[in-house]
Amino acid sequence: MRRIISAPLLALFLTAGLMQVPAHAAAPLELAANAPDRHVVVPGDTLWGISGKFLKSPWRWPELWRLNKSDVKNPHLIYPGQVLVLEYDADGKPRLRVEGGAGQVRDLKLEPKIYVEPQKKAISSIPYELIRPYLARPMVMDLDKLDAMPRIVSAENDRIILGAGDKIFVTGIKGRDKLQWHIYRPGAALIDPETKEKLGHEAVYVGSAQLTAEGEPATLQVSRSALEIARGDRLVAEVEPSIISYIPRAPDKDIRGRVLTLYGAAGNAGRFEVVSFSRGAKDGVELGHVFAISRASRSVDERFKGIKTTHITPEQLTGQLFVFLVFDRVSYALIMNSDDPITAGDVVRTP
Repeated sequence: MRRIISAPLLALFLTAGLMQVPAHAAAPLELAANAPDRHVVVPGDTLWGISGKFLKSPWRWPELWRLNKSDVKNPHLIYPGQVLVLEYDADGKPRLRVEGGAGQVRDLKLEPKIYVEPQKKAISSIPYELIRPYLARPMVMDLDKLDAMPRIVSAENDRIILGAGDKIFVTGIKGRDKLQWHIYRPGAALIDPETKEKLGHEAVYVGSAQLTAEGEPATLQVSRSALEIARGDRLVAEVEPSIISYIPRAPDKDIRGRVLTLYGAAGNAGRFEVVSFSRGAKDGVELGHVFAISRASRSVDERFKGIKTTHITPEQLTGQLFVFLVFDRVSYALIMNSDDPITAGDVVRTP
């Protein structure tokens, strides 16, 4: 028996190789209730949104596609106009494929006499407009890379406080392949709530500058100042952020950290807001990883019949995160869903 379901997600060839499934994902794969019989990829779709149409656990998408690890890290992309087919193998297990082959994109008739030309831009993993500001500029200054970053050593006429229009002299810039630069300084230290270890510094944006002459130091002219610019401030080359198109998936090992900071929220955060947490590339975190968020356990004292007893409450699952930005010791993620407000100190762990 075969059930047809078209859904817009990674246009990937199904591989005949063995699927690498982490131990925590050994439970039978469950499809979402009322999964649609047909879904055609349209502009505005996201990989996470489509995953949720088919699976109760969206991060188990690679299993539905029967992907091996190389496919997960180097996925073919999904484009508007593609159709996915849900099939069942000889053992009755579900799997997805792209109707007509991974590269096929067709015109879509959405309404009578109205046609939409297929777009060449692949869909993003999560809503791109929500994370673009965080991709455009660095959020963390890694401690082990801080000393290697270009820095302001002096300025024209030995000025101390600098702003738009001023010339600055910067050491560590080689060549003219990068003309536009952003200026930062280390901000508040990011501290692991459990180990009290310093993980890095938040990057404070203070301005932008353009390279005008090579050299050591090189000469740049400040084009914009958000704050007063000073000697010792660091520079990062401007880059155009790319669309995040990584397969949502759980880490293949147990990773556990804590929420460090909340963005766009006062005191707590909810769905489609950004948080940072205390694990990064050195801990095995990768772009596209999905984590569970839990309210941390706590001790509660009770006095009953004159006897004081201390109880430890269990962790309470509150939501899920999708990682879109990874540094050495810190990662940034978008809250995909939450049953309760997310706060600093909440537990982030492999689902």
